[in-house]
Amino acid sequence: MHLPRTLRISVAKAQIKNMTGSEVVAEGRDPSDSIGVRKLGQGIFEDIFDEDLPSLRDFKGTAEKVYLGELIRQCDGDLPKILKASKLSRSHFYSLLKKYGLSL
Repeated sequence: MHLPRTLRISVAKAQIKNMTGSEVVAEGRDPSDSIGVRKLGQGIFEDIFDEDLPSLRDFKGTAEKVYLGELIRQCDGDLPKILKASKLSRSHFYSLLKKYGLSL
């Protein structure tokens, strides 16, 4: 069952504001005019896009590894905090750590 469209839009707008520190693009404006959102997207994977685009599988793997590293950093390596924030099971989290050669 899906959440109502209005609720999904509200959550997405709140996340964009939280991540960029600025209001969401006003209704009727071109989303590409939003410097904060564009900057966020460019800044996260800037080094990846300096070269030819990787395969989607490689890109997802890189994104997942970056996410896990940042998750560990923000939660100070506290496993219960990490599991709560990521909503991952303990076993899945440990399998991802092993997959990407990361540790707490």
